[in-house]
Amino acid sequence: MKVSLLGGMAALFPNAKAQDAPCRPFRLHAGVRLPTSEERRQADAKTSPAFDNIRGEIEATLALHGTSVDWNGEFWKCVRPYLKLDRDGDGLSDWTVSIDAAPSPVLIPLDPDLDGDGVENLFDVAPNDARLGSITPKGLPPHLVARDAETRALQLRIYERYGLVAVDNSDAHSPGVLRTVDELLEGLPEIMRQARGLRLLFAFAGHDARHDQAAYHRQMRALSLGGRKSYPDRLDAAARAELLHTLAHEIGHAVLFDLVGPAELQNFASHQAGWRDVFAERPETSLLGPAFFRPFPRRSVSTPAPLSPYAKRNLHEWFAEAYAATALKRLIARGRLDASQVRQRGIERLDENTENWVKRLADFDG
Repeated sequence: MKVSLLGGMAALFPNAKAQDAPCRPFRLHAGVRLPTSEERRQADAKTSPAFDNIRGEIEATLALHGTSVDWNGEFWKCVRPYLKLDRDGDGLSDWTVSIDAAPSPVLIPLDPDLDGDGVENLFDVAPNDARLGSITPKGLPPHLVARDAETRALQLRIYERYGLVAVDNSDAHSPGVLRTVDELLEGLPEIMRQARGLRLLFAFAGHDARHDQAAYHRQMRALSLGGRKSYPDRLDAAARAELLHTLAHEIGHAVLFDLVGPAELQNFASHQAGWRDVFAERPETSLLGPAFFRPFPRRSVSTPAPLSPYAKRNLHEWFAEAYAATALKRLIARGRLDASQVRQRGIERLDENTENWVKRLADFDG
């Protein structure tokens, strides 16, 4: 479970090796043509208004963590040509580097319409070629539709009911996983109101069913999940309960960015949950500020213990665990989940103040 966007090379590029390039672009779907080395060389040799527009934002974000950018260093020299690319000349870089506590080696598309043809990259069969895919499709276009009939039915149901697009990537989606996603959203329909920034569900081979099940990718508005290489087509009760908790946790990261500001999180966590000492230096003005990534300090007897060891990692994970426990309690109350299946998920350690705070922020129904 991770908060970082496109949680590192492991999930996206499970076969990545140490000698590979220090940065790599992410392919949205098979029709996306990645920039060639010659295109990158030519872009890097020129001035770029798009690069001028984005470099200040990157430098300011890293400055929050006391880090400067060496544009001639190995990593940033790899990143720089991608940031200079602007295929449709609209002043918006084609690519960006994602930054939470640190920059990710995975580059993602920044321009939602790389070729300027009016069709969003994901729905465009050829996002790099304005001559193709110039008609916005109704429903899911053929290049995104799953081949397997059962997966396809679940994919279309999730898209039509919740507006989420399940996309095969380095793995194919598992019907068992998509069925669990559908059950969660059907049981808690308010989630799509809470997590307004959530749009995509990627299947990545780098995830597994035990230790690295999913991740939230903020700038991509996406969750990545294990697919058929990690999950069977039918999940037993224990696997379903574990996945429900993981999904709710990762959605909690989206809710944090969509509904909770830094002042709100700092105020409650400091005064009600024992996190005051991580803000010893100064108040944070961004959820990406360094204090929100510091581990839980030594607890006094007057504050409740975090729900799990994972919740002690930082306030992002603490909130995601609190949100997940609140969501699971709502599923149990609505008869959608057996309480005995989630006894080890920390929900019994969710204190009343935190639960009520999360319910108020997220506006859980009932």
